[in-house]
Amino acid sequence: MQSSSGTRKIRGSHGGSPKGELGRFTQASDIYTPSPSTQTTTATKAAKKSSELSSLLRTTHQACDQAISQLLDFIITSSSGGDDIAGEILEELWQARGLLAKQQQASLKADLTATKEELHAAEKKACEAVEQLNLRLEAEEATAKKQAAAGKKKTGTSRNSDGLGVGTGGNGERDGADDLEEDSLEFSEKSRHLLSLSKASVAALETLNSELKIENSKLLEELKCSQKELRALSDRTATLEITALEVLDAKTRAQAAEIELEELKVKHGQLTPRPAQEHHELRALLGEESKIEIALAALDEHSSLMSCEDIAILLVTEPPHLPSIVQTPEPSAGAGAPVEAAAVAAPVEVDGQVPTDLPTSSYPTPVVTLEAPLEAPLEAAAAAQPSTVSRFAGLLPGVAPKPLSEALSRARGPTNNRYSSLETAAAALRLECIALETELATYREAERKREAARKRRDEETQLEKKNTLQQYLDLLASQGEETWKDQLIGMGQATDVPKFFRYSGKIRNKHMSKRDTEKLVKELWKERLVDPAVSAGRAGELVDFVGGYLQKKVGIAAAVIELGYNFLYGLWLYQWDADCELFLKILTGEIREEVYIAQNKLQYDLEELFLLMDKAKGQASGSIPKEDLRIALATFFRVGQPGGKDLGRFDEVMQALDEDQPGASVEWKKVFEEDREFNQGEFAETLRDQFLQERIDFFGALEMALYEEANDEDECTKAQVIRAILSTDPACTEKAAGVAAAGAFGPGVESSSIKAVMKKLSRGMLRGGGGDLEVRGSLGGGSISVAGRKSGSGKGSVMVKGRASHSNNSGAGGGAKAGLLTVARKQNEAIGKAMEAVRQEWIKRQINDKPSDDSGGNKAAESDPS
Repeated sequence: MQSSSGTRKIRGSHGGSPKGELGRFTQASDIYTPSPSTQTTTATKAAKKSSELSSLLRTTHQACDQAISQLLDFIITSSSGGDDIAGEILEELWQARGLLAKQQQASLKADLTATKEELHAAEKKACEAVEQLNLRLEAEEATAKKQAAAGKKKTGTSRNSDGLGVGTGGNGERDGADDLEEDSLEFSEKSRHLLSLSKASVAALETLNSELKIENSKLLEELKCSQKELRALSDRTATLEITALEVLDAKTRAQAAEIELEELKVKHGQLTPRPAQEHHELRALLGEESKIEIALAALDEHSSLMSCEDIAILLVTEPPHLPSIVQTPEPSAGAGAPVEAAAVAAPVEVDGQVPTDLPTSSYPTPVVTLEAPLEAPLEAAAAAQPSTVSRFAGLLPGVAPKPLSEALSRARGPTNNRYSSLETAAAALRLECIALETELATYREAERKREAARKRRDEETQLEKKNTLQQYLDLLASQGEETWKDQLIGMGQATDVPKFFRYSGKIRNKHMSKRDTEKLVKELWKERLVDPAVSAGRAGELVDFVGGYLQKKVGIAAAVIELGYNFLYGLWLYQWDADCELFLKILTGEIREEVYIAQNKLQYDLEELFLLMDKAKGQASGSIPKEDLRIALATFFRVGQPGGKDLGRFDEVMQALDEDQPGASVEWKKVFEEDREFNQGEFAETLRDQFLQERIDFFGALEMALYEEANDEDECTKAQVIRAILSTDPACTEKAAGVAAAGAFGPGVESSSIKAVMKKLSRGMLRGGGGDLEVRGSLGGGSISVAGRKSGSGKGSVMVKGRASHSNNSGAGGGAKAGLLTVARKQNEAIGKAMEAVRQEWIKRQINDKPSDDSGGNKAAESDPS
């Protein structure tokens, strides 16, 4: 039987003797003091005591009141001589009554306070006792269940004996258990009440939270509307500012025009006034008001025209002496010669025709009456076409009077003034040309920057875009392994998909094992590194090489596709292995192949170091003292030096070596040994993991250095990249840094974004002229040149894991590679420094062992074969 709180009753026994159960109950009852029933009893006693004190106080007050009333009656009935005594007695009674009341109140308060403290203490102890009792009951219940499961046959007998024992002497225990059960039920009820309160509080908080979210969303909408209005106001303000500037410019021009007008008025005031023209005869002749206005307008237009002499000057001919409007009654003296000259001169053509309708008189000076020039305007006035007034221009149609007048005024002026005006105009034109050239250069520079920015954006977009293999791996990771349990899907037939991966259907998942996957990886690397195209620098992408190798190995197109997809899935599935991860990164183009070559060269150099240390004391034994190996590796990896390993990573390497071989010596041939699944020890795996991580750290430091060189700008130049590489990698040469920068920028590009440059550097786009390539990334010695050693028969050397593979290469190619390996052994400074450090340590030990025998130490140093 269980209570609502999840604890069982004490009554009865679930295994064990009654004595033990009684003892446990006794301990629990000792802890559980006082119980809630005890608290109720204490509260009842306190209330009873309080009521008794109150009744006593009321009785005392009644007695005092009765005594006072009796005393008052006595005073009234007694003589005057007893007034003083009665007053004193009355005063003492009042004081006694007040003192008694105060004492009773103080006593009552003290009792109530003590009772409350007892109640609080009892409640606290009750809570603690309930918790401890629940814990003990749960433990006892678990123990009872185990005992019941262990011996079901003994349980019946034990229960009978327990029932007898409890029936004879357990009445007190059952009563205590009942009290405890009631207390537990009460506690459970309170817990449920608190739980309901907490749920209600949580619901209220959730409601408040939802209301706050709604209010927050409303405020956000209002904020967006306010921002939109603010932007509209900003645009309106900008438009008003532009309009204000235009108005200010117009005002400035108007002021300048007013000043010029005032100057012209002053200048015009100095001229001879023109006589007013009287047209009263013409007005009487025309009669109608509209015709008069048209005629006056025609006359005003005619008065603004140039004279015939001015026209002759412009036409570079002799003046034709065309008549003016005013008739000359008498000939002027000496007018015959000009007229005769004009008669023999070439006539002036107007609009390609020679005018013949100009009437002449017998006088030497031509005379024109008013009817002839006014005939056409009057006819136009009759047809209500005032625009024909412009025909009064006659001789030069289409040319306004003002520019002609200005040209004539310049022509009549002095030559110096004309020359000065021409110089001023030429200077203004030169300034205008310079301004136009500057504007054109600015426009061309802005256009060049826009084009460069567009190219950078396209380049960054292309670099950020993942290739098809990377997108396929993301698809595999997004679905999980269960999705691809039976079948894989193809990448499609697009042109950007590698040839042997072009398939649109489903592929059976053959679940390649880790051993088969890594075995195929090693076969591919073996064939790749002996490929003549690799040595010649004409090798294609690794993914194309994998397709060709699988085609030669399998032959059937469907089988090639199936094997290729299963191989890719295996690489993705087992990428926790360093070899599979490296091959997958190279296959997808994330890193370059030379990283694998550099890893193998690092292993090759370490094996050479181990061999030299093993042979250093004479005969090779196959083992090296671990302390000597620590000194040699610390020197080889340049621990604590710029470009070398830090102390924390070196400790990880040595801890991995201790896990592989815990003893004081190391069997160095087993350090890089592989098991049947092609797994290596912790030492080799740690080196490979640190190799990739140090490469990542190197490029991170290079990016920070590049930002420092560029003053935190987004663009950088080739010179800044070179300086950043040299500051990050002290072992790098300036030539190698220049080759790397040239490969990152490309021909003809002087600046680029840091983001694009770092993408190219990290992906290995560092090839320069001649096929040189340097792999950076703190590979033990900071940097290792993989394909930069020139030789007569090849462009570079290829390091293959192990020494047996080199001996299998026959012919000139194998001899060249072996010769390059020999040169590499002789020129490896890291190995030489490591051996020198071990040698110095040996000498120091011998000197410490024999401090008095200096000659012996010198002999040992001289006989040291290293």
